[in-house]
Amino acid sequence: MCGIVGKVSYKGITQKDIDDIKNMSSAIIHRGPDSEGFYFDENVAFGHRRLSILDLSAAANQPMSDDENTLVLIFNGEIYNHLEIREKLKSKYNFKTDHSDTETILYAYKEWGLECIKYFNGFFAIALYDKIKMETILIRDRMGKKPLFFTMSNNALYFSSEIHAFFKAGIVEKCINEEAIYNYLTFLTTNAPDTFFANIYKLECGHYLKITKNKIEKVRYWNIADFINTSNTDNFLQATEKTEDLLVKSMKYRNIADVDIAIALSGGIDSSLNLFYSSKEGGKIDAINISYDADDIYDESEIAQKFSKELGVKFIKSVISSNDFEELAKEYMTKQIDSPTGDVNSALLYFLSKLSKSNSLKVMIVGEGGDEMGGYPIYEKLNKYD
Repeated sequence: MCGIVGKVSYKGITQKDIDDIKNMSSAIIHRGPDSEGFYFDENVAFGHRRLSILDLSAAANQPMSDDENTLVLIFNGEIYNHLEIREKLKSKYNFKTDHSDTETILYAYKEWGLECIKYFNGFFAIALYDKIKMETILIRDRMGKKPLFFTMSNNALYFSSEIHAFFKAGIVEKCINEEAIYNYLTFLTTNAPDTFFANIYKLECGHYLKITKNKIEKVRYWNIADFINTSNTDNFLQATEKTEDLLVKSMKYRNIADVDIAIALSGGIDSSLNLFYSSKEGGKIDAINISYDADDIYDESEIAQKFSKELGVKFIKSVISSNDFEELAKEYMTKQIDSPTGDVNSALLYFLSKLSKSNSLKVMIVGEGGDEMGGYPIYEKLNKYD
């Protein structure tokens, strides 16, 4: 998971700022219990919490600098194609790590500047300090899978992977954004850049912030509208082959890890596809599943277990009662304190994460949205209205 926090101020970083960033970092320790790192100079204060997934060596810890000490980077996420990008760069730059995607980001920026984002296949929240240009850049991935929040205080910009870190350090007063209540009740979320709290914002997906001494510039570098509602002449066979190819490549990338992987397996089409293609990658993979103790027509645990057995994958099952779920939901709400959650399944996902951790599985792959391709019964009914 990892987590990042920081302050950018071209009026100077004080000892109080250093203490604030350390307090913000401690507030998100759950995001990265493996190591903690800081970088401070006269313009920026960076903090990083690491969950080690790729290149487990200390050399891959963050903050990370380039060999000339002109760039400083903290990063939450994963660049799936980092080895392919490194291949393009290794003859020109002196890599100190064996296969850290963090270091690949550093030298990709050094080679291509902000154009490097176009090369990245993955999900990420990046903070990069360029000492030569005297600018700091915050980047959020194309679909906004990784969180990145920011606020302004005393002409300085603070950022964090989680909102409550601002409150713990006393950076900003906790005040509800009243418009966000309306948005939440309408959409079960708040529309970017707004959050549930006044004066705290989330960087929109597909955007970056460039912070210099004189201004803050927000730039959209990617827009999903450029890729949808376009004409396509593929026939059914061609579309099937392309879908298969995308699934193979997608799951190959998502199984790149130096730790064991869990597949959250419900028995539905999305998680079953995850398990099927992941099992072909040759790494250690376990399937995890939760179900209710009472008989339920929607219980797919038997199907999930059968599929796991067919693929030769260890199946880890946990059965909970309705009372267990209530207690689980209460526990989850003590962890998810940045904003209300509009999806009851979030509590179940939290429990799956705990189950994964208790079985020493550090990465969990979850299928989201696969059933929308036609798995729910409602789509069968909708076909009648074509």
